[in-house]
Amino acid sequence: MRNKRFNFMVLFLTNIILIGGLSLATLAEVTVGSLSAQSGHLSKVSQIMAEAQQVVVDHINKDGIGIVGEGLLEIQSADTMCHPERSLAVAALLIKKFSPEAVIGPTCSLAAERVAKLVTVPKDVLLISPSASAPEISFLNDKDLVFRTVPSDAQQIHTLIKYLLSKEVREVLVLYETDPYNQTLSQIFLQEFTDQGGKVLYKQRLSAETFIDQVLIDAFIDTAAIANQPALVLIAHGNTETVELFQRFLLTVHAKQQEIGEAKIFSHLYGTDSMFTDEIKNFIGTVATALVIPYNMHEEITIMTQVTSQNSPEYESYAFMMQLAGLNPYSPYAATSFDTTMLVALALQHRSVLLDEKTAPETEISLSDSLRSVANPPGYKIYPGDWDLAVQMLLAGMDIDYEGASGSLNFDQHGDVTGMYALNQVSPNNTWIVNPIGNP
Repeated sequence: MRNKRFNFMVLFLTNIILIGGLSLATLAEVTVGSLSAQSGHLSKVSQIMAEAQQVVVDHINKDGIGIVGEGLLEIQSADTMCHPERSLAVAALLIKKFSPEAVIGPTCSLAAERVAKLVTVPKDVLLISPSASAPEISFLNDKDLVFRTVPSDAQQIHTLIKYLLSKEVREVLVLYETDPYNQTLSQIFLQEFTDQGGKVLYKQRLSAETFIDQVLIDAFIDTAAIANQPALVLIAHGNTETVELFQRFLLTVHAKQQEIGEAKIFSHLYGTDSMFTDEIKNFIGTVATALVIPYNMHEEITIMTQVTSQNSPEYESYAFMMQLAGLNPYSPYAATSFDTTMLVALALQHRSVLLDEKTAPETEISLSDSLRSVANPPGYKIYPGDWDLAVQMLLAGMDIDYEGASGSLNFDQHGDVTGMYALNQVSPNNTWIVNPIGNP
């Protein structure tokens, strides 16, 4: 398959005739803005995201041409610190100072939502985030100017519910933390699971107090015992604090079980993506096995996460470029950040070709339309390292369909993409076992 693709690329690049009227040399620069959390608690994640963006820029500019007919691509960055008010100020300043063709980011959902509403959409600037996953973003009145390459959090819950129902799990207990992210996920789960015929037998917000509250423990166990071991859905962060609280919770529950003679109260525990952490893995692999509780923690705790197909040619192409630059391709949001930058650049090239071809001066060509054109079928499949091939095809008036490291990235009417998901369990060797379950 790869040999056929390679032969086609060589033949195409050898025989293609460039469209006339497009200059192949220019000193102009094409500016794209980037809003990221360069400082604050997400600075490490944001750094690798920025580095992935630069890998794309260097790849596009390597021949000294950049975007044909427009110029070399550059990224102007601003630090939002993931703070909504600061994000508004720096976004407005960035647009005023550099007039970017598009803005990548912001990193965090609330900042992205606020910036879109109050800055980029009013100024008719396309915004595309590689990491803002809040469901609310899907329903902004955005004039088709807001996109993202990370799936909405709602998709994760849709997939989890679909999986539970496929396993005939129709009764659940739900425990959730009260931060905005997990509270939103819990609200979606509670509503949709019920709408699809499931029963939420017990739900409780969790905090340092409620995790070990005896009234909560009694109600939790009583409800579970009557229902004969329903599943437990835990929507929480997998940080050190939560692990410590959950350990105390399990010990308290076990003590109550022994008191009333119940051997087991829930059949399986399902967690959401923010529990996919080393802290949770180590808890399951080491701490939990040392507790005096009748659970096989390796087999009875499953965490759902979004995944990428790391064996695909698309991912291999991306990983090679990242490793060549001395970067870790497996870092969080690196793949989506890379793909976002590639898509923006391809959309700019697509629009440039159309602008050069148009005969009516009043004809309006939107970057949003170009973005959908290069991201969605139909078209020849373009991989992360195929910039030169993509440009030649666009110059020849051919359709392309970018297949990214993070997936197909086909935008729907809301500017959203569909993700792939996996069920993760911890092996006896204290490693994650990842089992993809496909699209929702």
